[in-house]
Amino acid sequence: MTIERYLEARKALIRKDLIAFDGTRFHVLSLPARPLSPTPPALQTDEDFEADDPATVRHLIQSTFGSHPSKR
Repeated sequence: MTIERYLEARKALIRKDLIAFDGTRFHVLSLPARPLSPTPPALQTDEDFEADDPATVRHLIQSTFGSHPSKR
């Protein structure tokens, strides 16, 4: 799975309120008895993810500067 696909899948799960993510840890949430209006997650916009999400920040750095020297 590419990092782009992983990030989009994770964002979709957060937007659907199926997982919570505080920038460090994930928490799988219980399904409600019936559908509820989603509560906005802590990281919601692309700007939020670019500023506060370690995986997104890492991807942006790698795409800008190339892969990590130890991985070459």
